[in-house]
Parts: sequence; structure tokens; C-alpha cells
Amino acid sequence: MASFRSRFGQFGLALTLAVFVVEFPYDGTGNEPINSISFGSKELVGGVTKSTVFRMNVNVLTAKGGRPPACVLNTDPPSPKNVGTATLTRKGNETTLRVVGQNDMGETIDLTVTCR
Repeated sequence: MASFRSRFGQFGLALTLAVFVVEFPYDGTGNEPINSISFGSKELVGGVTKSTVFRMNVNVLTAKGGRPPACVLNTDPPSPKNVGTATLTRKGNETTLRVVGQNDMGETIDLTVTCR
């Protein structure tokens, strides 16, 4: 498990969409293993805290410095090969999103993002 401070992180909640956008690096070096995360769900609104319908992508930097295509997990529209669960929790001024799933390429993800 790794923990990084982001340069920009924002959680937005509209009437019809919950959105997380996080950009790295905080210090400007560009050496962190995660470059950006974006997430959106039309179901995590109105007090709903768990959903299997969302769109997410994560851009990473490999240990050897490579930048592969983004890891994408879109369960909206539903597909038997793109599965996952997104959980949203709020405690005080913190909002935490956890996404666990697998995409159609067999890539798995267990991601937790906290915005303060």
C-alpha cells in the first residue's frame, strides 16, 4: 500500500453525479507512481454510499519510468468483464472513495482516495 499527497484533489457532488479528480505529483518531480485519477458515478448521489455503476481511470508511472495506457474500469454501461464496487464514506471534513474491481483486460484495482 502506498500513500501520496496530491497536487490537486477535488470531490464534487451534484444532483446527478459524484466526481473525484486527483492530480499528482504534489512536489512537481513527476516521479510518483500515480499521475492522475478520475472517477465519476451517477449512482453515488442523494446519500447513496455504495455502487457498482461508475467510470474510473488511473494513470501511472512504472518502476522503470514508463507511462503505460491508463488503467480504465468502466462499469457504466454494465459489462460482465468490467466489474467493481465503489464505496463513498464521509467523516467530518474528509470524503473517502474506495474502488475495488477488475476490467475486461484482467487488470485488478483496489484504490482508496481521501479528500480533506
